[in-house]
Amino acid sequence: MTWCFRLLIFISITFILVNSDRIKRQGGGGGGGGGGGGGGGGGGGGGGRGSGGTSSGGGGGSAGAIVGGLVGGVVGLILLFICCLIICCPSLIPCLRGRPLRSNNAYVNSGSAWGYDSSDSIFTSGTFASYYYQYGKYHGPFNMKLGFYATADYVVHGGGIDDVGAYVITGIYSPRTLRMGLTKQYQSGTGNPQENLGHKVTIQVEWNYYDQQFEGKYYLRTRRHKDENSFIIRYEGARY
Repeated sequence: MTWCFRLLIFISITFILVNSDRIKRQGGGGGGGGGGGGGGGGGGGGGGRGSGGTSSGGGGGSAGAIVGGLVGGVVGLILLFICCLIICCPSLIPCLRGRPLRSNNAYVNSGSAWGYDSSDSIFTSGTFASYYYQYGKYHGPFNMKLGFYATADYVVHGGGIDDVGAYVITGIYSPRTLRMGLTKQYQSGTGNPQENLGHKVTIQVEWNYYDQQFEGKYYLRTRRHKDENSFIIRYEGARY
């Protein structure tokens, strides 16, 4: 999805630049036409009238081109604004709410590399506490077991139970960016029947060195909810 937004931005900027250049060229052409009319006037009265008519027509064409260029530029700016809104604030657009802009793989591998290596102490298999924000408050903590497997291409696997139901966790992580991209798959028939639809939740979090926890967002899309909000994973110990 990200490459689509980049393409839209490129098209919008190109559209604005082309129209700006068009306005400059048309404006220059109009000025030249006016000069030709003045030269014809020096030759005689009839010639002056003919040249004046030509100059007037050229001026009208130039004005129309300028107006058209301005309208095109405004349209390009509107498209650029929409693209920026989609990228920066997708949650404000109902059709995009609950859908991450990047896949878990792209999210995990696109972060900045940390200047120090603390991945061994961060990505330690064990029991974590998870929190998520919904309905105006934080829910949790809920025990979440996570196992990290560096020899299996940095795969994450685990599971747990929260106030929605029982779930299985799969995903990936990166010791370079200290990010995780997880998929939480709820098991139908467990927990809260009003909330548990056997659905999937996408979780994308990054290590916060100062608070010593993973922080990010969850993304949820079901027939009842389209939501995205804060998600926290904090290490609680109890290795397994």
